[in-house]
Amino acid sequence: MYRAFPARLLVTLLICTSALACRVHLVAQFDLHLLEQTEEASRQVDRFYLTMAAADEELVPYTPYKLGYIDIEVLLRSVLDQNRVRQHNEETTRIAESCLAQWMDYARQHREASTLKKPVIALNRKTMVDHLHVLYVAEKVKSSLKD
Repeated sequence: MYRAFPARLLVTLLICTSALACRVHLVAQFDLHLLEQTEEASRQVDRFYLTMAAADEELVPYTPYKLGYIDIEVLLRSVLDQNRVRQHNEETTRIAESCLAQWMDYARQHREASTLKKPVIALNRKTMVDHLHVLYVAEKVKSSLKD
Protein backbone atom coordinates (compact mmCIF):
# COMPACT_ATOMS: atom_id res chain seq x y z
CA MET A 1 0.00 0.00 0.00
CA TYR A 2 2.79 2.44 0.83
CA ARG A 3 4.67 1.46 -2.33
CA ALA A 4 1.79 2.75 -4.48
CA PHE A 5 2.12 6.22 -2.93
CA PRO A 6 5.45 7.13 -4.63
CA ALA A 7 4.13 5.83 -7.97
CA ARG A 8 0.99 7.96 -7.65
CA LEU A 9 3.07 10.96 -6.64
CA LEU A 10 5.35 10.42 -9.64
CA VAL A 11 2.37 10.15 -12.04
CA THR A 12 0.80 13.27 -10.53
CA LEU A 13 4.06 15.20 -10.89
CA LEU A 14 4.44 14.07 -14.50
CA ILE A 15 0.90 15.16 -15.34
CA CYS A 16 1.39 18.54 -13.66
CA THR A 17 4.75 19.09 -15.35
CA SER A 18 3.43 18.19 -18.79
CA ALA A 19 0.38 20.42 -18.24
CA LEU A 20 2.65 23.33 -17.39
CA ALA A 21 4.78 22.68 -20.45
CA CYS A 22 1.76 22.76 -22.78
CA ARG A 23 0.69 26.14 -24.06
CA VAL A 24 -2.68 27.00 -25.41
CA HIS A 25 -2.87 29.82 -27.97
CA LEU A 26 -5.97 31.89 -27.33
CA VAL A 27 -4.68 34.86 -29.32
CA ALA A 28 -4.01 35.03 -33.04
CA GLN A 29 -0.43 35.08 -34.25
CA PHE A 30 1.11 38.47 -35.03
CA ASP A 31 0.62 39.60 -38.65
CA LEU A 32 3.09 42.26 -39.80
CA HIS A 33 1.22 42.87 -43.08
CA LEU A 34 -2.02 43.52 -41.19
CA LEU A 35 -0.22 45.86 -38.80
CA GLU A 36 1.18 47.81 -41.76
CA GLN A 37 -2.22 47.93 -43.43
CA THR A 38 -3.80 49.26 -40.22
CA GLU A 39 -1.08 51.90 -40.02
CA GLU A 40 -1.78 52.87 -43.65
CA ALA A 41 -5.50 53.16 -42.93
CA SER A 42 -4.71 55.45 -40.01
CA ARG A 43 -2.50 57.65 -42.21
CA GLN A 44 -5.16 57.85 -44.91
CA VAL A 45 -7.89 58.77 -42.43
CA ASP A 46 -5.65 61.42 -40.89
CA ARG A 47 -4.76 62.87 -44.32
CA PHE A 48 -8.42 62.76 -45.39
CA TYR A 49 -9.63 64.79 -42.40
CA LEU A 50 -6.67 67.17 -42.40
CA THR A 51 -7.32 67.90 -46.09
CA MET A 52 -10.98 68.48 -45.34
CA ALA A 53 -10.12 70.75 -42.40
CA ALA A 54 -7.81 72.80 -44.64
CA ALA A 55 -10.67 73.60 -47.04
CA ASP A 56 -11.46 77.29 -47.41
CA GLU A 57 -15.16 76.84 -46.72
CA GLU A 58 -16.50 76.75 -43.16
CA LEU A 59 -19.12 74.25 -44.33
CA VAL A 60 -17.24 71.54 -46.23
CA PRO A 61 -19.30 69.92 -49.02
CA TYR A 62 -19.61 66.14 -49.34
CA THR A 63 -19.16 65.69 -53.09
CA PRO A 64 -15.42 66.50 -53.37
CA TYR A 65 -14.66 63.96 -50.62
CA LYS A 66 -16.98 61.17 -51.81
CA LEU A 67 -14.19 59.09 -53.39
CA GLY A 68 -12.03 59.53 -50.29
CA TYR A 69 -14.78 58.05 -48.14
CA ILE A 70 -15.06 55.11 -50.55
CA ASP A 71 -11.28 54.49 -50.73
CA ILE A 72 -10.94 54.42 -46.95
CA GLU A 73 -14.02 52.22 -46.56
CA VAL A 74 -12.44 49.71 -48.96
CA LEU A 75 -9.22 49.73 -46.91
CA LEU A 76 -11.08 49.31 -43.60
CA ARG A 77 -13.14 46.44 -45.08
CA SER A 78 -9.93 44.72 -46.13
CA VAL A 79 -8.51 45.05 -42.61
CA LEU A 80 -11.77 43.68 -41.19
CA ASP A 81 -11.86 40.74 -43.62
CA GLN A 82 -8.27 39.80 -42.78
CA ASN A 83 -9.08 39.90 -39.07
CA ARG A 84 -12.22 37.79 -39.51
CA VAL A 85 -10.41 34.84 -41.09
CA ARG A 86 -7.84 34.50 -38.31
CA GLN A 87 -8.41 32.02 -35.49
CA HIS A 88 -8.56 33.35 -31.91
CA ASN A 89 -8.96 36.91 -33.13
CA GLU A 90 -12.46 37.82 -31.94
CA GLU A 91 -11.50 40.91 -29.93
CA THR A 92 -9.43 42.47 -32.70
CA THR A 93 -12.20 41.66 -35.17
CA ARG A 94 -14.70 43.52 -32.98
CA ILE A 95 -12.40 46.55 -32.93
CA ALA A 96 -12.09 46.44 -36.74
CA GLU A 97 -15.89 46.15 -37.05
CA SER A 98 -16.29 49.17 -34.79
CA CYS A 99 -13.82 51.19 -36.89
CA LEU A 100 -15.64 50.38 -40.12
CA ALA A 101 -19.08 51.05 -38.62
CA GLN A 102 -17.93 54.42 -37.28
CA TRP A 103 -16.39 55.37 -40.63
CA MET A 104 -19.56 54.43 -42.52
CA ASP A 105 -21.68 56.39 -40.04
CA TYR A 106 -19.54 59.51 -40.49
CA ALA A 107 -19.73 59.17 -44.30
CA ARG A 108 -23.51 58.75 -44.12
CA GLN A 109 -23.89 61.80 -41.86
CA HIS A 110 -21.79 63.93 -44.20
CA ARG A 111 -23.67 62.68 -47.28
CA GLU A 112 -27.11 63.29 -45.74
CA ALA A 113 -26.21 66.76 -44.46
CA SER A 114 -24.38 67.65 -47.71
CA THR A 115 -21.88 69.68 -45.65
CA LEU A 116 -19.76 69.27 -42.52
CA LYS A 117 -18.65 71.98 -40.09
CA LYS A 118 -14.96 72.33 -39.16
CA PRO A 119 -15.46 71.41 -35.46
CA VAL A 120 -17.26 68.21 -36.49
CA ILE A 121 -14.40 67.37 -38.86
CA ALA A 122 -11.91 67.75 -36.00
CA LEU A 123 -14.01 65.55 -33.72
CA ASN A 124 -14.51 62.87 -36.40
CA ARG A 125 -10.77 62.85 -37.12
CA LYS A 126 -9.91 62.42 -33.44
CA THR A 127 -12.42 59.61 -32.99
CA MET A 128 -11.29 57.69 -36.07
CA VAL A 129 -7.57 58.10 -35.29
CA ASP A 130 -8.24 56.84 -31.75
CA HIS A 131 -10.22 53.83 -33.06
CA LEU A 132 -7.44 52.95 -35.47
CA HIS A 133 -4.80 53.38 -32.76
CA VAL A 134 -6.61 50.80 -30.62
CA LEU A 135 -6.73 48.46 -33.63
CA TYR A 136 -3.01 49.03 -34.24
CA VAL A 137 -2.12 48.32 -30.60
CA ALA A 138 -4.31 45.19 -30.56
CA GLU A 139 -2.18 43.77 -33.38
CA LYS A 140 1.16 45.17 -32.19
CA VAL A 141 0.86 43.57 -28.76
CA LYS A 142 0.70 40.16 -30.44
CA SER A 143 4.27 40.67 -31.62
CA SER A 144 5.47 40.58 -28.01
CA LEU A 145 3.75 37.26 -27.25
CA LYS A 146 6.20 34.37 -27.41
CA ASP A 147 5.34 31.12 -29.15
